[in-house]
Amino acid sequence: VGQVMVTMILLSASVLAGRAFANLMAVDRGYDVKGIVTVSVSLASTTYQLDKRQLPYFEEVLDRIRRLPGVHTASATGFLPLYATGFVGGPFGIDGHPANRNSIMVPVFSDYFRTMGGHILYGREFNEAEVRASARVAVVNERFAAAFGTPADVIGRQLTMADTSRWKIVGVVKGMDYETDPTLVNPFQVFLPPTNPGIFPPATFVARVDGPAEDCLAAIRDTIRSVDPEVPIFGVKTMQQRLDEMFIRPKFYRMALWVFAGFALLLIVVGVYGLLAYAVARRTKEIGIRMALGAAQSKVAGMVVGETLLLICAGIAGSIPLAFWIKRLAASLIGGPTGSIAAPIAFGALMVFVVALAASYRPVRRAMKVDPMVALRYE
Repeated sequence: VGQVMVTMILLSASVLAGRAFANLMAVDRGYDVKGIVTVSVSLASTTYQLDKRQLPYFEEVLDRIRRLPGVHTASATGFLPLYATGFVGGPFGIDGHPANRNSIMVPVFSDYFRTMGGHILYGREFNEAEVRASARVAVVNERFAAAFGTPADVIGRQLTMADTSRWKIVGVVKGMDYETDPTLVNPFQVFLPPTNPGIFPPATFVARVDGPAEDCLAAIRDTIRSVDPEVPIFGVKTMQQRLDEMFIRPKFYRMALWVFAGFALLLIVVGVYGLLAYAVARRTKEIGIRMALGAAQSKVAGMVVGETLLLICAGIAGSIPLAFWIKRLAASLIGGPTGSIAAPIAFGALMVFVVALAASYRPVRRAMKVDPMVALRYE
C-alpha cells in the first residue's frame, strides 16, 4: 500500500512540475517572437554621445532598415523584453495620484509595439514626429491603467511623477514580460519616447521580417554598420534565439525532471512487482494445501489476485487526497492554475493495476502447476 501511494504521488508531482515548465514556455508574453531580428548598439564613448546627435543616428539607421527587402516594420528600444539586467523607473501616477507600486520605464521609438507584435488595447502608440520632438506623451500597460479605474478612461489623462513631470497618455498596451522572475511578470510599465538613446542603457534595434529571421541577421547587421562602422554592434540575434537562451535552464530542468521521475517511477513499479511477486510466492505452501483439499484453480487464483488488488485499491485511495494536496501546493507556488491531474492519476492507477495483476497472477499460476506434495514442502 505504501509503495503504491508513493508511486501515485510521484507521478502526480512529476506531471504537475512538467506541466508548469510547459506553461512557462507557452505563456502569452505580450509580444510575438517569430520573425523578429534584434541588433544592439552602444553610442557611449562615441561622437554620438554629444547632445542631440543620438536621435539623427537612430533615424538614419531605422530608415535604411525599413527599406530592406522583406522588412515589414522596424523600431528600437532601450530595454528588450526578458533580456535586460536592470530598469529605470519610479513612482509614476496619474493626475498627481501615485500608483501603489513603482513602474518600470521603457524608452521606445515609433512602431515599437507593431514591430514586436504587441497589442495596443486603447489609443495608439507614438509616431515619428513625436519621437523626433521628444514630445511629452506616454503609453502605459493595462495593469498600470487598471490601478486607476477602467483602462480605457486613462487615455488623455496626465502621467505624472513627483508632481513635476507630466506626459499625456496616448495609449494603453497589453503588458509585456520584461522580467524573468515569475513573481514580477507584467508589473506596471510606462513607455516613453527616448531622450538619449543608446547611451545608457545601450539600445536595441528590432525588425519584423518575412521568412526565417535568421536569414536576415547579416543584412540588417551590415545595414546598421553602413551608417557608421565605428559604432559597436553586438547581440545580433533573433528574438527566438534570445528567448531560447533565456529559458535554456528551465528547459534543462524540465528534461532532467522527466528523466529522473521516469527512472524513479520505473524503480517503484519494479519494486511493487517484486514485492507482490515475493508475497504471493510465499503463499505457495498455502496454495498447495488448498489444492490438496480440492479447491478449484480458478477460485484460488481469484482469491489471491483479488486480495492483491484490494491492497492496490487501498494504496490508490490513500494517495488521491495527497495528490490533490500536492496540486494545491503547486498552484500556490506557481501562482496560477496547474490543470487537472485526473488523467495522470487514472493512468498511474491503470499502470499499477496491470503491474499488480502480472505480479500476483504469474506466481499463482506457477504454484498451481506444482504437485501439491511438492508445494507443501515449499520454503
